[in-house]
Amino acid sequence: MKVKNGTEYLEIIKVLGKRSTGSVESAEASQEAEEEVDEEDVDALYRCAGDRESSTVAYNIVFSPSYRVPVLYLVLRKADGSLEQNIEEVYKLLVPEQQKEALSAHGPLGALTMTEHPITGGACFFIHPCQTPDAMQEVATGRGVSTEEYLFIWLGVSGGAVGLYAPSTQENP
Repeated sequence: MKVKNGTEYLEIIKVLGKRSTGSVESAEASQEAEEEVDEEDVDALYRCAGDRESSTVAYNIVFSPSYRVPVLYLVLRKADGSLEQNIEEVYKLLVPEQQKEALSAHGPLGALTMTEHPITGGACFFIHPCQTPDAMQEVATGRGVSTEEYLFIWLGVSGGAVGLYAPSTQENP
């Protein structure tokens, strides 16, 4: 967990697939360089991804006091480090084919829309949380779930819609 401006959040950074062709040797060298990067050094992760001509996506999970559920924000950066603001490109790179119609069918703008990031104040995309309580109730009804289980289930429901997947089994500490 991270804290910024008094708000706790979880950040997951994912390097998307390489867009240009390259030799196996150069791909292996890039992988080795990435493994040496400190995961806490977000700028280094973006630089490493840029070296491989890849896009990166930063997923931020923030609790919404208004909706009283977690909300998934995402910032997609092109290989050159610039912010991707084209929603069609976000759908193309992150949304699985089987999710596209359902994700775009919610409300007049769809469930995936652009907004101001609650922590950084910058532009980002997010999955609108208005349907989250209903979706979670449907999945967890009749089960007493812990906070960790709730987040694990929520991540599977919300994250999978934009290319963020929970492991198939929950690890116990």
